[in-house]
Amino acid sequence: MPTMHRSGAAMAWNVFKFCTALRGLGSIMILLVLGVVGVTYYAVVLTNYGPALYDGGLDSLIALFVLILFHCLLIMLLWSYFSVVLTDPGSVPPNWRPSTDEERGEADPLNGQEFNSVQTDLPKPRAYEKKTTPKWRYDLGRRRNFEQVLGTDKWYWFIPAYSDEDLRRMPALQGLEYPSKPDFDSEEF
Repeated sequence: MPTMHRSGAAMAWNVFKFCTALRGLGSIMILLVLGVVGVTYYAVVLTNYGPALYDGGLDSLIALFVLILFHCLLIMLLWSYFSVVLTDPGSVPPNWRPSTDEERGEADPLNGQEFNSVQTDLPKPRAYEKKTTPKWRYDLGRRRNFEQVLGTDKWYWFIPAYSDEDLRRMPALQGLEYPSKPDFDSEEF
């Protein structure tokens, strides 16, 4: 089995280097989605409601309403889809280290305690606690959580974009830093 070396230590074989072939599959999936959208456009616009515009009367008015609604939804769908496809997923920060070192077999001490209590069938202290919603450091409340996802400007809620002020004010929208409760104590968890 081939090995790779990182900083002098032997590391297991990297199977993820073969995932670069999935980029070709990704291109095929983009074409597949565009094909489904094209067939839907043909069925709705060109064969059903487009010709109904020339019928006159109430049918023309209904067809016009459906076509306007369809095109608005189509624009939002394509805008969202291509913003997802063309957005860079980012990368792992250079100084980040996982809590578990797989090469040396070292684990995070908290995870080790959980594993040991499961292994010896001892009850965990949390088993006797009252059933409540667990505390989470990133739960800022309903309104602030909502604003972290959609922004503060209500005009931008129905389109996949953020206002310039939201981008400047909220670093969470960049995907690298997330606000958390300043008084959160990890011991309560």
